[in-house]
Amino acid sequence: MKPLSVEAYIPYTPPARTHAPASSTILTSGSTWRYLVTSGDPDPGWKSNPLFNDTDPPWYGGPSPLGYGGQGSPSVTIASEGGTCVDECVGTVASPPSCKTCTARSITTYFRKKVNLTNVSGSSFTMRYQRDDGIVLYINGTEVIRENMPLAPAPISYTTLATAFPPDPDEVVWVSVDPARYSSLLTEGQNLITTEIHQYSATSSDIRFNLELIQSTPTSSTFTTGAIWQYLVTSGDPDPSWKSNPLFNDTNPPWYDGASPLGYGEQGDIVPPATKPPTVVDQGGTCLDECVGTVATSPSCKTCTAKSITTYFRKKVNLANVAGSSFSLRYQRDDGILVYINGTERVRENLPAGTITYSTTATAIPNNAEELTWVTVPVQASWFAEGQNLIAVEIHQTSATSSDIRFNMELLQAPNTVSITRGPYLQLGTSSGASSGATVRWRTNVPTTSRVTFGLSATSLTGVVNDPTSTTEHEVRLTGLQPDRQYFYSVGTTSGVLEQGPNNYFKTAPLLTSKRKIRIATFGDVGTNVNTNQAYVRDAFLKFRTDRGDSLTNLWMLTGDNSYDGADSQYQTNFFNPFKSSLLKNTMLYTVPGNHDYFDYIGYPSAPNRWVEHDMPYYDMFSLPTNAEAGGFPSQSEQYYSFDYGPIHFVMLDSYGKNPVQVSSTSPKINRGYYEDVTTVGYEIPNAQIKWLKQDLEATTQKWKIVYMHHPPYTRGTHDSEAGNSATDDSILVRTRERINPILERFGVDMVVSGHSHVYERSYPLHDHYGYMSEFTVPTKVFPEDRGSGRYDGSPNTCPYKNTSEKEKQGTVYVVSGSSGALEPTAPNLGLHPAMVPGTTQKLMGGSFYMEVEDNRLDAKFLLSGPGSYTITDQFTMMKDVDKTQSLTITNGQSATLSASFISDYVWSSPTSPTFTATDRSVVVTPTTSTTYVVRDSKNCLLDTYVVQVTGTGTMFTVKTGNWNDPTVWSGNRIPVSTDMLQIKHNVTIPASLQAHALSLKFDPATKLIYGLGAQLLLSL
Repeated sequence: MKPLSVEAYIPYTPPARTHAPASSTILTSGSTWRYLVTSGDPDPGWKSNPLFNDTDPPWYGGPSPLGYGGQGSPSVTIASEGGTCVDECVGTVASPPSCKTCTARSITTYFRKKVNLTNVSGSSFTMRYQRDDGIVLYINGTEVIRENMPLAPAPISYTTLATAFPPDPDEVVWVSVDPARYSSLLTEGQNLITTEIHQYSATSSDIRFNLELIQSTPTSSTFTTGAIWQYLVTSGDPDPSWKSNPLFNDTNPPWYDGASPLGYGEQGDIVPPATKPPTVVDQGGTCLDECVGTVATSPSCKTCTAKSITTYFRKKVNLANVAGSSFSLRYQRDDGILVYINGTERVRENLPAGTITYSTTATAIPNNAEELTWVTVPVQASWFAEGQNLIAVEIHQTSATSSDIRFNMELLQAPNTVSITRGPYLQLGTSSGASSGATVRWRTNVPTTSRVTFGLSATSLTGVVNDPTSTTEHEVRLTGLQPDRQYFYSVGTTSGVLEQGPNNYFKTAPLLTSKRKIRIATFGDVGTNVNTNQAYVRDAFLKFRTDRGDSLTNLWMLTGDNSYDGADSQYQTNFFNPFKSSLLKNTMLYTVPGNHDYFDYIGYPSAPNRWVEHDMPYYDMFSLPTNAEAGGFPSQSEQYYSFDYGPIHFVMLDSYGKNPVQVSSTSPKINRGYYEDVTTVGYEIPNAQIKWLKQDLEATTQKWKIVYMHHPPYTRGTHDSEAGNSATDDSILVRTRERINPILERFGVDMVVSGHSHVYERSYPLHDHYGYMSEFTVPTKVFPEDRGSGRYDGSPNTCPYKNTSEKEKQGTVYVVSGSSGALEPTAPNLGLHPAMVPGTTQKLMGGSFYMEVEDNRLDAKFLLSGPGSYTITDQFTMMKDVDKTQSLTITNGQSATLSASFISDYVWSSPTSPTFTATDRSVVVTPTTSTTYVVRDSKNCLLDTYVVQVTGTGTMFTVKTGNWNDPTVWSGNRIPVSTDMLQIKHNVTIPASLQAHALSLKFDPATKLIYGLGAQLLLSL
């Protein structure tokens, strides 16, 4: 992909008066890099010291791309691209290196490049790279990127292996670097760019490195140094309209014209010091006469005793496309300055507060160097109007005897560069027969059209969906996709790509009958502690995913409080920005709202009706199913909804907001949420959400049923489900337990996942516990088979929790996972809730909740997170429809396939056939008599029993002379078994050592059986 040039600004130098578009490629493919092939870590100065000695050991030079082996698909060599083939042989490095065939190759290769930059602050940059396998990139010694490498802050050394390797097509894909990562690290003058390329193994067959850096400049300017200004030398205040009226009469007293810079006296400090500083004339500017009362017709530099305290400057400029442009305004001044744009004051420097007049003197004197320093003004496009604009400036002296004055200004305009400010992120993954779909969302800084290209390969995006509507909120629906397939995508406008790369992908939803493994991550109360706990949880989960070798997570679930004041800006800072480069762009996202998403902090506590729905940013930024687009029962509301993903039915509830019924602000707060039948002020309020919940659970036919909501019915963390006071938020927990849990349990819900309490807690599979903690007892509230930990790790009392697919009360696990951002380790210790499995609660550190569902098995884990690490502190397993006893009947000689009902390991045996063993999930058996088979797991938690009844076929007879064990001898074309009655019409031989079976025998005249040595015939009759 060709990099996008981002326009910015560079200073103007006379005599030119306008800027032309400019974009210079500082580094391109083909640029010469220094590189080191070694067998150990280089001196640390290699990545930060421009004067680093690169002669011992020797660094070599060559044009990029650099590497060896086949590159991309179809494979080409580096040499065929005009690049440099490096020798990676450890201990046998040639001088200079060349491609060799080596058994042991260098794990890490190092690259350095010095580049000189000018006008860094006035420019924007685009950087991209190619790598195989892992890369670490530094600019001026600071790490910018690490990809396919252990996550920061893990140390990187020569022996560090890459954690993944790009497939062949991705070796030559350009990967763009977010300018926010490096633009502030670039400096005026010399810069040092260094990289490390790490192999996935010491025997890797290829390596590749390439990098490009592009600097971009503005497309237009309104005026720069050398522009003509009107100026007034006077001894009093001019008419007030001079700064606001474009038609102001500037002939009496006379205003004069001159090119900037304007002033008199020596300007700035020049090296060497002995050289006299120049005047504005030396710089092509205009020398002003500041003599009070002796103004010349055409002013010239005079030597005066009394000088003008204030000089006035005016300039009219015509602007077009103001709303679609960015502006850069900067000035030089000596001494004080006041700037008006269209009559409104925008800048005041080195001047007092209050009213400013001609006689107001400056409050400070810029030193010699500061006289020439450009001061940049943060400009808003709203300051300007389409068409004619007036810029007016006052320069004030510190005294009437000041020796010099200076004024200069530049205003540059450029069309707004389109950039992505949010996302992309993924919503509404659906599966419907042969047609699946997904929604891609993103936000841009300026309104543009929308385009998504997509395909089954990162290098072949053949599908296109366009939306010609100009907007900053982009929402593109992709349809007609194949189910359960990984797609890559790009986002942009109808005229260009804004983001594309190997990490922009999603997997479409599987069919509802799918039995493959589904991976689900849950982050609770994530919208805070961005640089501490939230970052630890995010990075720990990504490391966990890498350690397991998983390339993607299918679903990312948020349990609410995704932002802590509900504002769009807070969502941007505390959610979208931190997850932009990881989970957002490649994981299907679903969420429920929490109390903080409902602007909980705005107006509290003065607004007693704060729970009533606002025009919430939450509902604008997420695309959630309301009409069963992804399965489930239509809710017609984004407050609550459901969807199906493979064999799982997810129900997403709103436990804080209120259904659209009007309740007065004095009504009890328990009217928030989804409660079933709340009586208030003598009348009953119907609740749409509870009605829908029952309809939805009644309608679903999926094997698994999992519910998400923000408020947990059981917790002793930073909130207390024992609090029954209706004036507190925790009363929601009590009402939920009383009024919602019975519905969920009645329909066989397997698990409820919540947040709100900033801890991790996990219950037994509970039933019929709707009261307070003091009423809970394990024997009556937990079924006998579910009173273990469910860890399924081979330790005592840890077998999986088991239930069936039926909609009946079977025990529901309640998980509280609300510490993915928010964390309160100093909160009052409320103790442990007895409904929680001992040893599973975590209150002092944060983490995330992870599930894998494969057909009828669910495995869940809590990932306790720390800086750069994670620990699995809880895990449990649930299984459905296992421990089965089956009976089947076969005919003698037939085979039967037996398959275990569970997913685990397998130990097969038969109490009626002691020699039978197997270890596969499925076995094929051909018993000759009725036989019982059993299969267990190695932990003795699971057991299936199969009773195979064998029936005979009646009488069989011989059709020719031959051996007993030859099927063609017998009329059934099979060997007789113990249930067969046989008619011997020909002589038959039982071979030596063979044990034959029959129910009975009859012989025709002159026929006989012939026994070999050790042969036997066993008759069942």
